Amino acid sequence: MAIKINMVLVSYMKFNIIKEKKAGIFSIELLITILILIVIFNIIFNMISISTDKITDNIDFNKQEILTSDVLDILIKTEGNPSNWDKINYQNSYTPGLNLDEENYLQVLSFSKIIALSQNYDNLINNNILNGQLKSQLIISPLNNNLENIIMGDTPSLDISNIAVVNRTVKIDYLSKYTILNLSSNNTYSNICHENHGDNWICHSFNVYYDLNQYDYYILSNNNIDYKLSNGIYSTNLKSSNTRVKINNNIQFLSLNNSSIFILHILKNKDFDVKVVAVPKNTDVKYLKYDYFNSQDAYIIFKTWY
Repeated sequence: MAIKINMVLVSYMKFNIIKEKKAGIFSIELLITILILIVIFNIIFNMISISTDKITDNIDFNKQEILTSDVLDILIKTEGNPSNWDKINYQNSYTPGLNLDEENYLQVLSFSKIIALSQNYDNLINNNILNGQLKSQLIISPLNNNLENIIMGDTPSLDISNIAVVNRTVKIDYLSKYTILNLSSNNTYSNICHENHGDNWICHSFNVYYDLNQYDYYILSNNNIDYKLSNGIYSTNLKSSNTRVKINNNIQFLSLNNSSIFILHILKNKDFDVKVVAVPKNTDVKYLKYDYFNSQDAYIIFKTWY
């Protein structure tokens, strides 16, 4: 009898030990399962958070791109408000525009307004239009390599990622309004020349209306030329010039009874295009090139970033 009881007790103890082992194994498996689920939930949550952040960033960047495009359209399609903003004292209510004449010209920009914008870019663009929320840069890059790029505003650092960039093709009327005479070696027409120059010369008159104390007169060409000036009676000696020569002294020398009419004589021994221009005395000499007195195609590039 005692033996049977002992056997029963042993069996019961073995059963409990097995049961406890199984319970322990189950608890470990449950714990591992819970840990795995927690890891999976964390991964899913992080993925959703990242996706949400990306969507939010994309929405913000899309808004930034739209704003960047809208600002550039204002600059190239309007004269600004007021339209003469470049000639009057700055106010924070002004909206700059670069269009020469929005009613008659499509995306033809005024050079004088470009210069005015470059001199007060931060106030006019970053403050007046962008309200200080974005930084920006405006680049005007002529297709003609003889002309210089104009860069305004900040320069984005290399670690900036979300830079919105919009560009357009425009035409810029640089300084053509200061041209008073256009000549070319291909011209077949000349004024009557008092020196009886033949077909190997081109001779044409021009008027001097502006005060020489306020304006400088230049002969600009795309090639060296041989020329002389006259007033219809007296002439200067034949001279060889480079692509820019100032003629104020010649005009003063040839002035007769306050005459305002002069004649330019050019020897047609090479191909050339020539302009006589009258520019204000404060004009930067770097712009006194033949090509700046023609309208030129250019890229205008506008960038914004936070």
